[in-house]
Amino acid sequence: GFYKLSSVIDLSNRFNVCLIAPGPYGHDQHDDLVTHNALFQWYGATNSNVILLHNTIGAKIENISINCRDIAGTRGIAFGADATASSIVKAVSVSNIEVSHCDIGIRLGDVAANGPDIASNFFETVYLHHNISQGLSQNSGNGVAYFYNLLTTCNGVSPAGGRQGVNVYAEGGSVDLYSYVGIGEGSCKPAG
Repeated sequence: GFYKLSSVIDLSNRFNVCLIAPGPYGHDQHDDLVTHNALFQWYGATNSNVILLHNTIGAKIENISINCRDIAGTRGIAFGADATASSIVKAVSVSNIEVSHCDIGIRLGDVAANGPDIASNFFETVYLHHNISQGLSQNSGNGVAYFYNLLTTCNGVSPAGGRQGVNVYAEGGSVDLYSYVGIGEGSCKPAG
């Protein structure tokens, strides 16, 4: 189904929570042949998260497409509260996810120096495209994330807020990529 969101899906302070759609995600909102089983489109405020995990342990997110509609400062999925080092997000499984047209597709932490504790989170079959500043952003000295089958394209073409325009950005922590494809040439080349 199609869902117009104007406020965050807040999974904060939860243990063993699930957000699962009944089938696979679509590939591109511009393709009329694609049907989305769960397409979340952002109609809320600027500088917001569509899905927020903060002090969340043991979560499962599957078969979701997120489109932020190029609204400034949006994050498709945010691990850790904004501008705080005191956050724990562990043992989260994310699979069959598409995030597009956000400022940052998936953000892992928001304080690079020493926190938050964003560790032991697993991602499988993730497609990040046409995100304004970055597709994936790791900003936690305590962050550890494992990605299997990550495809990124056309991210970081017009970075905002002094960010480096890239498909995948890591400042602190560790992002392990297994079967990663990053595409960006011509008009889709990241600003760097």
